[in-house]
Amino acid sequence: MTRPLPFVQRCSDAWWVSKMKPGNGDAKAQAAACKAYEHHDPAHKIFSERESNPCAARAFPDFAALWSAGEFGHWARTLLGPLRDALGAAPEAAAAPAGGAGQEAT
Repeated sequence: MTRPLPFVQRCSDAWWVSKMKPGNGDAKAQAAACKAYEHHDPAHKIFSERESNPCAARAFPDFAALWSAGEFGHWARTLLGPLRDALGAAPEAAAAPAGGAGQEAT
């Protein structure tokens, strides 16, 4: 390896979660990842990954640098995909039971 992989955890997770939502395309997923990486508002307790991860900030000073090589999605899928597959669907994406919550099937 001669350079850092374009992968940072929170940013990649935001990309993946957005990508999994029905109707969200690549542009929305990219915007979610960008917001996770760059949006920093300590007054409202929002801390960007770039500000809280000095290694990432040094390797990728802004989201454009992280995204530019075109490998971000590949590494997010490669590194987070098996974990997501093992855990299954997110609770909000899972369908409710046919009988409703808390009801036993008869």
